[in-house]
Amino acid sequence: MNRKLFETIYNEANFGTEVGRSGRRAKGPYDNKLSPALASFDDQLDHERSNNEDELRKGRENKLWDAYDDAVSDRAWDKAHSLAVETDEAIADLVEELREHFPTVQVAHRIKSEHSAKRKASSKEVGWAGLDDMVGYALVFDTQEEVESAADILKADDRVARIYDYVDSDPNKYYGYNCSLRADIGSEIQLETLRLLVFKDLYGHIFYEMLRDIGLKLESDHSDELEDLIADIMGMMRSAFEECRAAEGTWEKIKCPKAINDIDDDEKQLILANVRPETRQRAEDLLYDKIDAKEALKNCHELDGIDIHGLI
Repeated sequence: MNRKLFETIYNEANFGTEVGRSGRRAKGPYDNKLSPALASFDDQLDHERSNNEDELRKGRENKLWDAYDDAVSDRAWDKAHSLAVETDEAIADLVEELREHFPTVQVAHRIKSEHSAKRKASSKEVGWAGLDDMVGYALVFDTQEEVESAADILKADDRVARIYDYVDSDPNKYYGYNCSLRADIGSEIQLETLRLLVFKDLYGHIFYEMLRDIGLKLESDHSDELEDLIADIMGMMRSAFEECRAAEGTWEKIKCPKAINDIDDDEKQLILANVRPETRQRAEDLLYDKIDAKEALKNCHELDGIDIHGLI
């Protein structure tokens, strides 16, 4: 895999660069901030990190740094959560207006948890200012035609900062539309059909976790073997979503994508050996078709409020 191409794709997968029909737009870790009101917390952490660079590089225990990091992160979280509540209310108003055009649209939403926000912001490449999904909405429409119509309405709404169509884009992005509100905190509003939402939550997230884990490992081990794994996972992910989009009618169950058969057992074992321990079981369940879809959906909190019975 061409190294420059891989780096572009990997950065998009991990650092939030958006890709749409308008083409690629490069974005560094602190450029085009998605949560600009939180940038000052990143500046504080960066300044203190530079003062402790030698100790941190050597992995030494530094209780003063840890305490400082925790204190700044606590203040950042308080600010982030306050802004997220305001943004959530603004998006709720926008959604209610959409209901006038699409009365059967289903809505799931959440504000990112403290643990999840701090974990993502702890990455130097993301930071608090790079949080692009503190507020998340999924708008589930009956048909793809309704998805397209809703996207057209949002494109013309001045409250919407940007909207992207991922259908013809890179496979490390979800298929469908994704937009965000003009606000001081990053938000994500996904427009999709029920089939795509369920398929993504059952399988798409696991593909992404495998990509992310091996991509992070590649940062310290630039091997052809890992690059090939990334390319193969992305190929499986694209095929899986294409399979989902091409399916018609309802399923008696949500089927595991046939794309997992595109690689042999040796490569599956290599993937499992290179993902984080917390990802390994989920990855194994996907690669070896062990996922009980109906049981998994019962525990999928992202689908709270969405009626999935018509699909499964």
